[in-house]
Amino acid sequence: SDDHKTKLLLWESRTEDDGELRANLLAYFEEHPDETGHSVEGDVLIFRYRTLEAFLKAGVAPSVIDILRPLLQRSGIALTDSSHLRSLTPRVEESECKLLNSELVDQYVGITFDGTTRLGEAINVTGRWTS
Repeated sequence: SDDHKTKLLLWESRTEDDGELRANLLAYFEEHPDETGHSVEGDVLIFRYRTLEAFLKAGVAPSVIDILRPLLQRSGIALTDSSHLRSLTPRVEESECKLLNSELVDQYVGITFDGTTRLGEAINVTGRWTS
């Protein structure tokens, strides 16, 4: 069916993405052997990365992973404490920035920002573009 073919293509693209992600993560930890997670297998790194990525994209604090950890580990892949998973946050951010840059190349982008002058300043930045 067409639905099956679409899902198969989506699965294949995710598998390709995971292969590239695995290579990038392993290369990063080879260059930084002193960081938490340097001795973890590639498949486990991908699972931990994707878990943290999903929580961050959903706007859920990484500390919630500790509560859901028994459920998430039912897949047979071990997670670690959220404090250790947070060490992957810069990798997730880097990946999102690359994706955003690739989407915005050759696009006109409007950026608006505003802030407060009070204690505990808050800044709001909004970007808008069309494809």
